Amino acid sequence: MTISVLGDEDDGLLYRCAGSKADRMLFRFGGKAFFAVVGVFIKSALTAEQCVSTKGQKRMKKKILRTASFALATALSLSVCVSAFVSDGTNNNVTTSVLPDSADNAVLNWATKVGKSWNDGPSPVAIVGDDIVYTSGDKLMRMNKETGVVDSVVGQRAGTNSYAIQPVTYADGMIFSAFNGGIQAFDADTLESLWVYKDSVGGQSVSPIYYNDGCIYTGFCNYGSGKNDQYVCIDVKDEDPDTTDEEKSPKWTFTNKSGFYWAGAYATDDFVVLGMENAKANTTDPARIVTLDKNSGSVIDTEYTVGGGVRSTISYDKDTDAYYFTSNGGYFYKATIDDEGNFTKLDSIALGGASTSTPTVLNGRAYVGVNGSGWGNYKGSAIAVIDLDSFEIAYKAETKGYPQTSGLGVVNENGYNYVYFSENASAGAIRYVKDKKGVTEVLDAQIVNGKKTAPSLFAPSGAQAQYAIADLVADENGTIYFKNDSGYIMAVGSEAEKLVTENAKTVCKEGEAYDASDLKVYAVLKNGVKKDVTDYVTIDDTALTADDDFVTVTYKYGMYRDKTNEGAANTTGVAVSPVEATIDVTVLAAEDYD
Repeated sequence: MTISVLGDEDDGLLYRCAGSKADRMLFRFGGKAFFAVVGVFIKSALTAEQCVSTKGQKRMKKKILRTASFALATALSLSVCVSAFVSDGTNNNVTTSVLPDSADNAVLNWATKVGKSWNDGPSPVAIVGDDIVYTSGDKLMRMNKETGVVDSVVGQRAGTNSYAIQPVTYADGMIFSAFNGGIQAFDADTLESLWVYKDSVGGQSVSPIYYNDGCIYTGFCNYGSGKNDQYVCIDVKDEDPDTTDEEKSPKWTFTNKSGFYWAGAYATDDFVVLGMENAKANTTDPARIVTLDKNSGSVIDTEYTVGGGVRSTISYDKDTDAYYFTSNGGYFYKATIDDEGNFTKLDSIALGGASTSTPTVLNGRAYVGVNGSGWGNYKGSAIAVIDLDSFEIAYKAETKGYPQTSGLGVVNENGYNYVYFSENASAGAIRYVKDKKGVTEVLDAQIVNGKKTAPSLFAPSGAQAQYAIADLVADENGTIYFKNDSGYIMAVGSEAEKLVTENAKTVCKEGEAYDASDLKVYAVLKNGVKKDVTDYVTIDDTALTADDDFVTVTYKYGMYRDKTNEGAANTTGVAVSPVEATIDVTVLAAEDYD
């Protein structure tokens, strides 16, 4: 089966509708080094003209976009776009969606291979409207988040990355993508370049791109070069809409003796909080955290860490009015800062291993990934759960490998925090902790090698199994999206429990196939979400006979899943069965029907 996205030039429908700027809602959340910005827009009735921004219309005069028909993915997961993310700007990777809470109700909906090798594999992903947006080599690309089908429209990047470890950032109708030594802005509708920033010092672009109040913030890293590396603030405005490669200048720059490696900022109305490497890369020498004037980039105040470079984004918690981060030297930090940007206190906890996770803060607890004693399996790597009232580690949930990203957090209906991490180990499983205030041990633990480990939600199998360093992001249906070193982008969603039909025709004509023209079919997921899957079900199209008293509707979704084994490791790669529903019908002879 094939579908045509929009048609060709002769149709006159050349625009790919991604929603006008007025229809978009921006939801920011950060993670570790892998800061992600998610844009979600409400579906509405739009004309072709409304589907393209004014800037996009100008560019259409210079470039006609063509879209192509493409084969549907085997496994599909349909949804309606609504707001799902907490839009509080705290850099907490938190969703209000209902996520799968065990392997027994989580399914791999689809997996799409991107690129042929590590150098053109996908970056971590961001959600922009109905799409997954990512980079691959020198291209900016997107795919339908419900099907995994890659869009034919691509953006041409001005460069590539040494390591594809940062997602793109979406804001103000633009997509911002880093390449070695620079940043490029694209129109979110057309994926056409708007402007290019080339840093005067350059280096690896491995820091997240943070957006706040019309500006983006990011840094560059030149290990061993002897250069002073730069962190920059760039006004995102496109001053020359008629030029696609105009060179941007920074609003301000801040220099440091060593690079900005995975470190991400947090901005208030008046100042920016930023951590960085120490003067000697990859050592335990003290590093700095600074506050910078938001308008000039000048240093307001400085504190030094206990040891090791800061390789996390700064997260802020409103309840404690404090800023949290981790260091590669193995510490968790809490900073308090006054209204003028001066540090009033900096507390730390030894984690027992390096951490690059941006803390995910929920209900008085913080969650970070911690490295163990080596790269082997079950060598002490863990998810550390920190109680913020006592400022102590409540417990650690051991993992197979090092969780280097931020956690994806949600609070379930019973008040438990569920926080999910990908782990940098073979297979790249998604693990989680179930936790709340007062809990002091791993709940629903799996016993592996005699150790209580964090339960596994899902582990990629076969061609999809590989190490993972990428934040998890989730949409309004509770579907989790991520990539790993296999080059696959994957969608793990809630299991479909049943199908519900509406407007079903119950009186049919003998000798004709079932008429499904008015039929609506919905999949009810185990997390309670009801999704329209009308376009993705199959119905027997053979001619009906007088003996037929029902027709079967089949929804083929999902590739495979994990199965829990009480207390022990999951069984992986379990096949997923289709979901079916029947419609009772009465088949009349032609003369009676007419």
